[in-house]
Amino acid sequence: MEIIYTASYQPDIVLFGLRIGQPMMVLTDLLVAGVCLYGWRVTPSKPAGAMLCRLFFLFTGLSMLVSALLGHAFTYTLPRAGVLPGWLFGVLGVSAMEQAAIERTRHLYREGVGKILTWLNAAKAGLAFWFVSSTLWFPAVEIHAAAGMLLMVAPLEAFLRYKTGDKSSKHILYGIGLLLLAVSVFIVKWVPSRWMGFTDIAHVIMSFAIWQIALGGLRMNQTVASAAES
Repeated sequence: MEIIYTASYQPDIVLFGLRIGQPMMVLTDLLVAGVCLYGWRVTPSKPAGAMLCRLFFLFTGLSMLVSALLGHAFTYTLPRAGVLPGWLFGVLGVSAMEQAAIERTRHLYREGVGKILTWLNAAKAGLAFWFVSSTLWFPAVEIHAAAGMLLMVAPLEAFLRYKTGDKSSKHILYGIGLLLLAVSVFIVKWVPSRWMGFTDIAHVIMSFAIWQIALGGLRMNQTVASAAES
């Protein structure tokens, strides 16, 4: 194995003649993608809220997979815009989770409120798509995700938990808490070693966060099964 030192804190490696950029970032991206696959498999496709949560796992998993390949492993062969598809999948994933929370709580408030929240979600996603595509500024992706999870998903899921005791909401809220921890690591930019930096640590924490949300999806599946039996 050959090690190639780059401007990044993490060197590239060459295995069997193939250069792989930022290998630990690739592995941790794939770890999150794998947990997303689990969440996609255990979350039901009905009702609408569960289906949208399933789309969150799908788009987030695709975001991490594309980022692993185009954003890290082979980024040295691509222009800067090569990172864009992974980022946009990430925007779609968060927007799907926001809409899932709206659908899951729609029966608890007036119909007009649900329509307003849906329009706000669509407008925010459209703005994020335009801004990220125009600037290629990654913090915009993080801002969109933080705003969506903290200002839309967390309050709605907490409201659902309070009103109905929904068990899936508890896991989703735990997941959001872990996502906040992952973001804090990213902000601090702690690099304990050449092969394990803040991005890798954040991805590992993110995998636990997605796993918690996947447990919420599993609870939705159990709810659907119980409803079918009754």
